[in-house]
Amino acid sequence: MATHTQDVESLDPPVEQQRDLLASAIGEALVKAGMISPNTPLTGPQLLYFLDQLVDHYNELCRSVDVVY
Repeated sequence: MATHTQDVESLDPPVEQQRDLLASAIGEALVKAGMISPNTPLTGPQLLYFLDQLVDHYNELCRSVDVVY
């Protein structure tokens, strides 16, 4: 008989699928922000670099209009 933990774990997508979904979501956000073109192939470190740049840009925009977050 499977335990509750085993049942929950069996519902989790494989790590590789989770990684790919996260990379895809970051890539789509970068496209929406106009930082990259659609279908631009990026490595994991490149995705993280651009994500960091996007956050910096967002924070600068918030400071420029005095948004408190």
